[in-house]
Amino acid sequence: MKIAKLLIVYSSKHGHTARIAHRMADAAATIEGVQTTVWSVDDATEGHVALADLFIIAGPVHFEHHDRKLERFVREHLGVMAARSSAFASVSGQMASFGGSTRAEELADKFLEATGWIPDRVGLFAGGIPYTRYGFILRWVMRRIASRYGLDTDSSRDYDYTDWEAVDRFAREFVTAELAASAA
Repeated sequence: MKIAKLLIVYSSKHGHTARIAHRMADAAATIEGVQTTVWSVDDATEGHVALADLFIIAGPVHFEHHDRKLERFVREHLGVMAARSSAFASVSGQMASFGGSTRAEELADKFLEATGWIPDRVGLFAGGIPYTRYGFILRWVMRRIASRYGLDTDSSRDYDYTDWEAVDRFAREFVTAELAASAA
């Protein structure tokens, strides 16, 4: 049996998207014949990209934008990713707020349009608010934003809004579908 190599590349400012990326890798690794590798966008190399059969790119939204480094990574490797199966996981606070999925989808579409990438699958996931990791000014700004969207504002603690079962399901369904398609 051929081993399918899944490369997950992520960007993460405060660690939450990194947790999501590693969780996806763990979920995908439960599928027979799949080998997973996870790298931050800062550490992923041409060699990692060249060896991958499948890609998941995961990035958070901060102040209405995905990370520019992640955008550049996708543009630089678009040819390889377009020739293979790929998925995009966008992580945002919008997904945690009532009715926020429309805006989360718009921001994911904006990233895809900016990069020219057309992934096989897109997942939208709620992130978290790690107040305790923020400096004073960012904590104040995030409390105001959270209040506007009906999210938690007690800045003495962190909040996790991610549906972890949905993260697992996204990774397993993407890999399973792509393995089935390549076997056909």
